[in-house]
Amino acid sequence: MKKVVISVVLAIALVFGYRACSDIELPTTSAIAEQSTVTVQHSPEPTRAKPTHTPIPTATIGYELTAQAWESQANEAQAQANIEREKANNAVGTTNALEAMHIDATAQVEQDAHDREMEKLALEQRRLDLTATAFPAVMAQKDREAQVALAIAQDEAMRIAATQTKEATEMADRISYIGNIAMIVFGIAIIVVIAFLWIVVRASRIYREQAPAESKTANTFDKYYETSQKEKGKNGIEFDFCHGTRIWAGIAFCSLDQLYEFCERIVVSGETLGINKWEGADDSKTLWSRDVFVFFRENFLIDNGFAIVDENGLYHITEIGKWFCGYIKRTKPTHFPITIVFPENAIFPDQFTHMSANHRVDDGGEEVDDTESPVISGIVIN
Repeated sequence: MKKVVISVVLAIALVFGYRACSDIELPTTSAIAEQSTVTVQHSPEPTRAKPTHTPIPTATIGYELTAQAWESQANEAQAQANIEREKANNAVGTTNALEAMHIDATAQVEQDAHDREMEKLALEQRRLDLTATAFPAVMAQKDREAQVALAIAQDEAMRIAATQTKEATEMADRISYIGNIAMIVFGIAIIVVIAFLWIVVRASRIYREQAPAESKTANTFDKYYETSQKEKGKNGIEFDFCHGTRIWAGIAFCSLDQLYEFCERIVVSGETLGINKWEGADDSKTLWSRDVFVFFRENFLIDNGFAIVDENGLYHITEIGKWFCGYIKRTKPTHFPITIVFPENAIFPDQFTHMSANHRVDDGGEEVDDTESPVISGIVIN
């Protein structure tokens, strides 16, 4: 970098020196003659003799002084010219020196660049030589490492395959053992289901043969509770209903939990009265069974105006029935008999049979018509 800077400085100095030399004007012969002529004009003009017929001229007075003055001026001009010529020669020499220095600097820079390129080429050749020398050894080492890794992978694969084969054999044995046990259990379950279905069908046939034809629905619930609940009041939940001046009694033949569940599902889920929803199947998760719900629907909901049957035989909960379910869900009564006072504006369906204050059910389950009996606190007094 220093050599490049020096070269640039020398080049600039060379250019300026050349311009300085070109500006110098050397004196010419015409200038010297002009200067001599001027000098002669100021000198006294010599007196010339009039020419005679003889060719020999006569001497002029004072010509020697004039000649000396001319000679002196010529010498001075020559000396000045010599000085200027020497200056020009020095300038040319300086310029030549600067050009020579510039050429030397440029050559040195080019030589340095060439040397650096040669050094780079030498280093690259040395690296290639080293690489060519070490490449076989490196490749041999890589081959050995690859062979070792391959051997390790093959051993690991063989070990995993052996382990998987052993585990698969053990799993097959366990599956075979479990399958045999499952087949045995499945066979036993089929036998039990067949036996159960046979017992159910046989019992249903015997029950239908023994049940009276005129009161199948009523006797179904009576026989359902006949063996487990004998005492009065244990066969259902007693109610005292009051609507205005009309008072009547009702019994819901179900447990208190079943009643709570029924009211909850009617109010919250909007459940219908279809028997499929209350059969107690595994997926329904209900406390009800088919027989108990049928009896409850026919002998409690319909009789008390909480449900109706349309012309297609479908059961629907009434508005007063929804009000009843909401009341039970909200209060959850536990003391019996449960007294229910309906709103004055409550509307009961036409199918409601206990709307009359004189219509009641006695202790024996028979309907009694007390036309003249007053009604006080849900008790009919004859």
